[in-house]
Amino acid sequence: MNALTFAIFGLGDWQARLWTGLNGLLGVAAVAYTGNKIFSRRVGIVAALVLGSSFWWAGMGHVNSLDMGLSGMMTLALCGLLVAQMSGANSKTERNAMLVCWAGMALATMSKGLIGFVLPGGYWLFTPW
Repeated sequence: MNALTFAIFGLGDWQARLWTGLNGLLGVAAVAYTGNKIFSRRVGIVAALVLGSSFWWAGMGHVNSLDMGLSGMMTLALCGLLVAQMSGANSKTERNAMLVCWAGMALATMSKGLIGFVLPGGYWLFTPW
């Protein structure tokens, strides 16, 4: 994705950090949407404010590394799973949210390797049913 931003916008500092910054914003937006969908609008806003004001999340959104891409995509996967498994979700919501979850897992795998599906898969494997 960094190569794509370089190809579109040219070489520079902000182009190098664009993907990590967008992942930070995506994570905050996903947490806000999930909190709003599962609990209430107030919970979604507070959760987004807490995540967005976290030192690590805000700091890593400014650093050009693979970590924020992984964190943003894993957040997307977790939020998709939470929305899909909420009580009262219809089949369309469940399907779309699981597609978001699987896309987040795939993009996390592409970002940093096997951890993108090993962590969610490990949770599924060791969860007592």
